[in-house]
Amino acid sequence: MTLTGIHAKEIWDGCGLRGDTVVFDALGIVWVGRREDAPQFEDITWVDYPRALVTPGFVDAHVHLTSTGIALASIDLSEAACAADLIDLLAAGSRNLAADETVFGHGWEESRWVDPSLPTRKQIDEAAGNRSVYLSRIDVHAALVSSALMRQADFSLPAEELGAVVRRESHGVLRKAAFASISAAARANYQRAALLAAAKVGVTTVHENGGPVVSSEADLEQAIALGQRLDLPTVVGYWGALGGSETALRLGAVGAAGDLFIDGSLGSHTAHVLEEYADSPSHGAAYVSSSDMAEHINQALDAGLQAGFHVIGDAAMDSVCAALEMCAEKRGATVPPDSVRLEHAEMVSDVHAAILRKHGVALSMQPMFDA
Repeated sequence: MTLTGIHAKEIWDGCGLRGDTVVFDALGIVWVGRREDAPQFEDITWVDYPRALVTPGFVDAHVHLTSTGIALASIDLSEAACAADLIDLLAAGSRNLAADETVFGHGWEESRWVDPSLPTRKQIDEAAGNRSVYLSRIDVHAALVSSALMRQADFSLPAEELGAVVRRESHGVLRKAAFASISAAARANYQRAALLAAAKVGVTTVHENGGPVVSSEADLEQAIALGQRLDLPTVVGYWGALGGSETALRLGAVGAAGDLFIDGSLGSHTAHVLEEYADSPSHGAAYVSSSDMAEHINQALDAGLQAGFHVIGDAAMDSVCAALEMCAEKRGATVPPDSVRLEHAEMVSDVHAAILRKHGVALSMQPMFDA
């Protein structure tokens, strides 16, 4: 098998070994060390990068491959500075699509606009030529949708959500309807595009956070299968459904964890917080009780899986910590180390931190998720 060797300024193998030379083939690393200590390899091509630092591949511990692939291929709304900008981008992005094609877009963030007013559903409908439309907010905890998507989902909004924006349970229903319109072949293409984009920036393993709200069983199965290819990053699967350990095992996931939402996000005012939001008379949303969380953790551990939740607000973290203590009461002094992971964990107090340390909880924190 043909070998490739790299001479660099420095090479780090992640286990404490440093050198300036690495040799690899199509299956993996063959040798790492100092150039003067390198064996005599046959059939090898050498490449010199005298100023480079070479490291092991990175791991992205929180991804949604289909959503990422869609975002790469759909309408980029991150540059919109007002509702009118968003409508213009939507109209331009919809113009050449088939009449029955769902319009996807991502990245609007009204909290950065001078005027945070959102477009009406009528404006969305007209701009998209009455197509089904799903435009996710930057945090993916709210979306702007069209009337056609609502009809497609056979869904009527609650009175407080009669505009174009949907949150909480309504968002979950309409997101599911939009993603259901994607064929298996298209979904595979989106996932492959996301994995290739990850590989280009040095990511060699991703943790796919699947679940019945954010994706589907078929979506996670397809992602895990793609991740077994040698030419794509490895995919480690998580299934985020309450009491979903059996499903997680069947799908080949390593955890009943990930985006199992116990609250929402700060930008959408759905993160469960102790004090009211400064710009909204609300404490956000609490989706799961501490007792149900404790039951979920125990079920996952009994199945040999890692358990976990999406948690952002400080009130939500209170609930998680209470659940951990309930589990410890049942199982012993503490929950086994690394048996629970939490996504985001953005509002952790000193009291929370002490409880999380005691139970060896892993925090999967995303620096860019500040919306």
